[in-house]
Amino acid sequence: MDNLAHSLFGAALANAGLARRCGRGTTLALLLASNVPDLDFPWALCQGGGAQILLSRRTLTHSVVGGPLLALALAACLKPFLREQPWKRLWGLCLLGIAGHVFLDLLNSFGVLVLYPLSRTRFALSWVFIVDPVVWALLAMPLLGLLRPWGRARLEVLSRTMLAALGLYLGLCAAGRYRAEALVRAREPAAQVRAFPEPLGPARFRAVAREGSRYRLFLVHLLDGRVEAKGEETSEDGDPVVRSARSRGSGADLDRFFKAPVWRRIPGAREAEVHDLQFRSLVLRRSKPFTFRVGEDGAVLEP
Repeated sequence: MDNLAHSLFGAALANAGLARRCGRGTTLALLLASNVPDLDFPWALCQGGGAQILLSRRTLTHSVVGGPLLALALAACLKPFLREQPWKRLWGLCLLGIAGHVFLDLLNSFGVLVLYPLSRTRFALSWVFIVDPVVWALLAMPLLGLLRPWGRARLEVLSRTMLAALGLYLGLCAAGRYRAEALVRAREPAAQVRAFPEPLGPARFRAVAREGSRYRLFLVHLLDGRVEAKGEETSEDGDPVVRSARSRGSGADLDRFFKAPVWRRIPGAREAEVHDLQFRSLVLRRSKPFTFRVGEDGAVLEP
């Protein structure tokens, strides 16, 4: 998720009762911890071009190995300013904020390497789009209530209520994803089907049905159960240049990271091009992120 959602979630956790129970500095610790895992972004920028930035995101700072260490480092930075907070409690608050950050990041399609460096498997629930105004609205409502005297008096109750409402909304999104996959499987029984969230809530999902090297795209409208065909793409998996590019170096890393990769040979060159249909929104028509040229040796060729 985006950093606004992470910050609002940290504030909601504090206002739901933790700030009252844990005392001064609770809100600050949760707000910082809810964003600190994204320190991997500046580090990723130092790794090279676009492909390495993509592959380096949501790794160690989002994992069960790095998360507790990151929480310890943040608690150590905060301790001189929050001397009255016991070490264990401060570390626990930081760890809770980081866990909340990872949970929100698991909700979208990009995924998180939760077990890094023990495993390079990316886990992704693919329930909500990476930016979701409904999540913002639910988490911001208790803070907007502070503008009124009755809201200030009921901040804790409002925060708990909105966290519960967020849980219900995420459950609806999860049900929507699995329903979208079921509708497309009924239409494409021989295909491997995956559904990905589209912007603006769980009413629409993008589904990709794969048979061999051919992908068929569908926009699933859950309110009326309509499955709208949106064309197809074919991956040139049998081309020798493509086979070499996707099996070596950064090309192999991209192929593992992508969930619905489409590989094509670039005419007249010993290079391939790859993009991932999980990132090709059918609603945002001009959205074509994460397209890379890969040499036959598996090296990503930057523009």
